[in-house]
Amino acid sequence: MQYYVNRKSIIIFILIILTICNASCQPRSGIKEVLVTKIVQTHITETKPYTLPTNTPIPTSSPIHTITSIPTNTNKSKLTNTKTSTPSYTTTDTDTTTATPTPTPTPTKEVISFPFNIDSGKHWRYVSDRVMGGVSNGQVSLEQNGEEIYARLTGNVSTRNNGGFIQLNSSSSLYNDPLMIQSVRNSEKDGKKLQGVRLKVRGNGEIYYIFIQTNEIRSVSDYYQSSFVANADWEMIYLPFNKFIRKRSDVIIDTKLEAKSIRSFGIMAYGRDFIADLSVSTVDFYY
Repeated sequence: MQYYVNRKSIIIFILIILTICNASCQPRSGIKEVLVTKIVQTHITETKPYTLPTNTPIPTSSPIHTITSIPTNTNKSKLTNTKTSTPSYTTTDTDTTTATPTPTPTPTKEVISFPFNIDSGKHWRYVSDRVMGGVSNGQVSLEQNGEEIYARLTGNVSTRNNGGFIQLNSSSSLYNDPLMIQSVRNSEKDGKKLQGVRLKVRGNGEIYYIFIQTNEIRSVSDYYQSSFVANADWEMIYLPFNKFIRKRSDVIIDTKLEAKSIRSFGIMAYGRDFIADLSVSTVDFYY
C-alpha cells in the first residue's frame, strides 16, 4: 500500500512539473506576430526599374524613311579631284548643268566620296551591344536638311552587362558586299594608296569612334580604331590610316592598316555611359 501511495504521489508530481513547464514555454501575446513582421520586413525590399535617361537631341530637320525601309535608286559613288584653291564640283548622270560644291580638304587630294542618300539603307545597318547581352538603346535614321541627306545615330550607351556601344556599320559578307567596301578594296591605282578617311559630321560634343576590321581579323574584339569629337556645327573630320590603333582584347597590336583589306567600317558611340547623338552626311576616303 505504501508503495502504491508513493507511486501515485510521484505521478502527480510529474504532472504538476509538466504543467508548469508548458505554461512557461507559451509565447506572450503579440510576440509571434512581431517576429513574423520582422521576417517579412527583412526579406521584402522595394525594387525600382532601371530608367534610361531621356535623349537630348541636337536641332534636327525633317525625318525621312528609317534605314530598314529606304527605297532604292541608282546613285553611284563619285571619284572627286579636290584642290585647296578652288572648290570642286560633282555632277549627276541626269543633269550635267547643275553642280554641287563639295568640302575642300587641306592639301590637294583625290577622294572617293560616299554621301548618304535614299539608297544608303542597302549598304548600312544599325548594330548594338544587345547582340552580346548588353542593354544599350539606339537607332539610326536618315534625315534631310535641304538637299543634304545624312544618317543620324542616336541612343543611350550603357556599359551594363559588359556592353557599351551602338553603331552605324557597313560590312562585306557572303550575302552583302556594300559599294563603299568594294570601292575601297579596289582603290589602289597607279601605285597610289588611300591614306585616310574623312567624315562630315555634327553632334552633341561627345567623343565618337571609327572601328575598322580587315580581312585577316576574325574576332569581334580585334579591330583598328580612331576617335573624334563631333561638335554642334557641321565640320569635316580627317582620320589618317597611320593614326589608327589596332587592339585585340584591349591589347595594342603593332600592325599597319591597309585600306584594300577593309571589310567592315563602323561609326561608333562606344565605351562609356552617355547619350549619343551623331549625324554623318558623307564618308570619303582620300589618297
